[in-house]
Amino acid sequence: MLPYVICLTAEEINCSGILAAVAGGMTVRLSGVMSDTQIETRIKATML
Repeated sequence: MLPYVICLTAEEINCSGILAAVAGGMTVRLSGVMSDTQIETRIKATML
């Protein structure tokens, strides 16, 4: 959901939404935010 929000925000300020979403996804991945969550939560997040 976060990359989608980032995409919409970037589009509002006339930036590339796709590049912003990719950068946001990479930041979440590299920051380790998902590693702090339980496996069940990660599975549910990917099922959406």
